[in-house]
Amino acid sequence: MEKPLKDKHKDVLRFINDYIERKGFAPKREEIAEALGISLSAVHYRIHYLFDYGYLIEADVCEWGRSIEMTKKGTLTCQADK
Repeated sequence: MEKPLKDKHKDVLRFINDYIERKGFAPKREEIAEALGISLSAVHYRIHYLFDYGYLIEADVCEWGRSIEMTKKGTLTCQADK
């Protein structure tokens, strides 16, 4: 059985999802750190955790440092929390 996401990971996932819904592209890691009031290294750790568990994937094309895409699992997780 898969372990549930901790709030700190959900916060990052929700922010990325909301940002993509508003702007049509993913935020930079620096934007995530600033918006959530956490360090850049914490953002990197949490994003890689979300990659490892299938909530996010690396985009095939990286433009302007925005290399994050939501997976179906990530999107469904965010929708379930609303």
